[in-house]
Amino acid sequence: SVVSGYATDWLSIVLTAYFASPEAAGTLRVAVQTMLFTSLVITSFDAILGPQIAASWKMGEKQRIAALMRKTILGCVAAGSPFFIIALGWPEFVMGLFGPEFVAGARALQFIAIGSLIALSGGPVGSLLIMSGHERWSIISALTGLLLLVVLLVWLVPLYGVTGAGMAVAGTQIFRRVFGSLIVRYVVGINLLARPNQSRP
Repeated sequence: SVVSGYATDWLSIVLTAYFASPEAAGTLRVAVQTMLFTSLVITSFDAILGPQIAASWKMGEKQRIAALMRKTILGCVAAGSPFFIIALGWPEFVMGLFGPEFVAGARALQFIAIGSLIALSGGPVGSLLIMSGHERWSIISALTGLLLLVVLLVWLVPLYGVTGAGMAVAGTQIFRRVFGSLIVRYVVGINLLARPNQSRP
């Protein structure tokens, strides 16, 4: 599942270069790397949250895990919000920092920012699945996301170029967020949307 993260970047760049142009692939790479801030946020919270999830899962404290996840989600979104506002409101400015030739990726940056924000709103689902012994579902989510990414890139890049690539990356991020939430709710048995006293035992 960790390797899939690198494969996502690699596939999106290679297929964009193939179906659009090397210039479009370079622009996409800048947009994707710009939003890597969200990965750093999740990783930081993962290091703190992982051991607590493992300990709570061992004790059968699902309500505590749900509470920890909700607090983590709020922290992640709060930490990333200023950057998302800038990326969504002034994408030309952000991309233009890397050179005028990258301004063409402004719309792609917006799509990736939206996808990253939605993904961030799910919190460290991967850590929850691993720490609760559901590694298989984490791998299924990663592989399914990769397959969807390829399908979206093949479909959208020939039509919309680098913007289509941004749409494909965002669509994959949103899919993994929704799929991960469904796994947490119906496989792990933790409802992150319920009030503390409504969580499943």
